[in-house]
Amino acid sequence: MSDARAELVDEIAGRPIGSGYYSTSVGIDEAREIADAILAAGYSKPRTISTVEELDALPVESIVRDVDGLPKEKQNATGGEVFWAAPGHSKHYGTGSIWLPATVLYESLP
Repeated sequence: MSDARAELVDEIAGRPIGSGYYSTSVGIDEAREIADAILAAGYSKPRTISTVEELDALPVESIVRDVDGLPKEKQNATGGEVFWAAPGHSKHYGTGSIWLPATVLYESLP
């Protein structure tokens, strides 16, 4: 079983909470069928950024969600300075203000 499939099956069939498992009403065979359907539809696990260097390497217009839960888009200022901004907000963030790890929601083309 692929790692992606195994993770999906675990999520669908039950999730670890503390030292035990919270069990759902979905059996393991049904969880495998559901995971296969999700993967066949094109699902891929979102990439996680864990270092500032990975964050800096993302192309402009890429969007991440950091641990504060807000999406932030990488943008260029008029003078070429790179900053991050939450969609619909005028506040700009420096790379150092993105709390890691962050999930890549959208990676633009370089």
